[in-house]
Amino acid sequence: MIDTAKKSGIEGRVINLTSVIHSWVKPDCFSFPELLHPTKYNGTKAYAQSKLATILHAKALSRRLKDRNANVTINAVHPGIVKTGIIRAHKGLLTGEIKTFHI
Repeated sequence: MIDTAKKSGIEGRVINLTSVIHSWVKPDCFSFPELLHPTKYNGTKAYAQSKLATILHAKALSRRLKDRNANVTINAVHPGIVKTGIIRAHKGLLTGEIKTFHI
């Protein structure tokens, strides 16, 4: 992508979809052993951590590309609440609100 952006003169873009749910991760709770532990697994926590990991990856990749003077922009965006089947059986705190205000 770096070479293509240089040759074409067009800025490259990478867009990662993430979620505002990343903010639910506490700084001291980003733990791979806990995330993968068979009896401590929590799907909501795992989802939040995966979204935080996406943002951290985007930031790291952006920094590396900037160091190489690459004409590539990296974004991590929250698209809003979208109706999917992911919460159909979830009984969490915001389930009602999400079902009410989804797109």
